[in-house]
Amino acid sequence: MPLSPTTATTRTLWVCLSPALVAIGLYLLAQLMPQDHVWGHILQSLMLALGPWLAALGVLCCVWAGWRWRRPMVWLPLFIGYLYVVGPPPWLVHSALPGLARARQPAQGLVIVSANLDAFSPGPPGAEQALVALDPDVLAVIEERAPDIPGMVRVADNYAVPMPRISHGHAIHCRPGLSCDAAITPEFGSDSSHMPMGLLRVPVPRIDHVGDTMACLMSLHAPPPAPLNPTGLLPYVRRVAAAVRGGRLVRQWGPCLGGDPVLMLGDFNHVPGSPAWRILTGDADDEPGLLDADDVGSLWRASWPAGGGWPNLPFFSLDHALVSPALIATGLRRERIPGADHLALVLRLQAQPPVQARP
Repeated sequence: MPLSPTTATTRTLWVCLSPALVAIGLYLLAQLMPQDHVWGHILQSLMLALGPWLAALGVLCCVWAGWRWRRPMVWLPLFIGYLYVVGPPPWLVHSALPGLARARQPAQGLVIVSANLDAFSPGPPGAEQALVALDPDVLAVIEERAPDIPGMVRVADNYAVPMPRISHGHAIHCRPGLSCDAAITPEFGSDSSHMPMGLLRVPVPRIDHVGDTMACLMSLHAPPPAPLNPTGLLPYVRRVAAAVRGGRLVRQWGPCLGGDPVLMLGDFNHVPGSPAWRILTGDADDEPGLLDADDVGSLWRASWPAGGGWPNLPFFSLDHALVSPALIATGLRRERIPGADHLALVLRLQAQPPVQARP
């Protein structure tokens, strides 16, 4: 006996709702995963990373249902909800919609690049040339590979410091003539899992073209919780987060001074929605107060694995940029670098005019 149109539409509605219900269930289940076990981090990352892909499946289901039953308005609210989660792709944000305020890439400002190059990569060669082609003013190289970048000055590194593995290497490069005061911190995290961080104090052009603002770039390489040791990630993230309040450094750390607005970027080694992410993105008075610099949808933020001996199929969003409200980060995009297992982050940075104190 054939189904009535109403019954068939209702069943199809439940089918198209199922990706949302599964995504919500996975998100709630992910919060229960233990943070002191490798398997807990792996399952949590997988559950949280599946959300945008389930939303994309929901978009396709709504399109099919609207065509199949010739009643597109029935599916429109659900379609819009899924589309909001998926978000616009980078080519649309950065090219096709130049009128959007956050999509405008200013003519002035510093081009900042952060790239985890994978110290154990089998190749192919060409990482240095690909990085130069991005025309960076500041380049953070995570893991010891490509130590010399043509046309740039390496202003800080830890290559001469004894390291557990060369994947703990970190370096900051600047274009010649740019005032760069940089350092690589000692490793921190847990006793058995730790990583360094790059720090750079640099003048950032103001958006009103009246002078510069000194800012602190914090180049993160958080200890990976998988596949071997999960103990270092949260202590590393907590120490970084404790140093920032209201988007500014609370005290001197290396070359950076208390009160400097912060740009925090690099290989965070965790996905949005995880406990480590919530620590860094908290906006209460006693939390970092940083803004997510991404202006693309969650589906388009995936940055690993992207080659370097791994499948070239980015699925997990591990590389991020968080910015102080006193700074403006625009045009954030992810670029492939030959032999790297992470996509590189590229953005342009400017500073807000200083807030005038009321008399």
